[in-house]
Amino acid sequence: MENNEENLNSQEPETTNSTEPTTEQKETVVEKATEPVAEAKTEPTQSTETQKSGKEPNTRLIGMIAVAVVAILAVILVIFAFFTRSPKAAVKDYIKAFNKGNAKKVMALMDYEGAAAFGQIAKYSYTKGYTFNFEDFDDKYDTIMDKVKDMDKEEKEAYKELKEQAVDTLQDTLDDFKESKVKISVKKVKTEKVDDCKNITKVIATLEAKLDGEKSEKDFTFYTMKKGLKNYVVYADFNK
Repeated sequence: MENNEENLNSQEPETTNSTEPTTEQKETVVEKATEPVAEAKTEPTQSTETQKSGKEPNTRLIGMIAVAVVAILAVILVIFAFFTRSPKAAVKDYIKAFNKGNAKKVMALMDYEGAAAFGQIAKYSYTKGYTFNFEDFDDKYDTIMDKVKDMDKEEKEAYKELKEQAVDTLQDTLDDFKESKVKISVKKVKTEKVDDCKNITKVIATLEAKLDGEKSEKDFTFYTMKKGLKNYVVYADFNK
């Protein structure tokens, strides 16, 4: 019996030693546990640096492009401000020049050939007043322009003199108007499209006339023609 107890007691330490991990096993477990943590810490730092280095030059490039676009648009707006004239602006400038009695300015706001073509498409009747065949305007205008281009030197001189006479005649009319002391101003302006001719625009202007403290408002019809970037008056109805 004593021998058996001694044998049992001698075996117990061996059983305990077999279940306890060795020092090498502990070190291996610690290394494996710490390796993913180290990688997780370093990877975000590298990706952040890559993102920063990729974004900075793109931001600068976009900013430079935006500045260039704004500069180009500003130049275009300045050019359009000097070299364009809308139908409304053409009528307003026409009335302003008329009110100041400046015949040269009034005629400069008109297109001679366009006015001549417009006269050819106009028809008058006592019941309907003036009506216009707008679909014929472009053909009439092109025919007149071809004739002007084919003029010889003497014909061009005669044509120039006719224009100068028109200015002189209008100036006499404007001088009489100026003596009447009537002042005209534009109160409002609206435009309407002309379906049969894309180059023609109908402009209805409400004009106010002042004389000796009295005021009167009436609507007058104008037609403008687009030539290049500007619009010119080709018809004005003052018969109302």
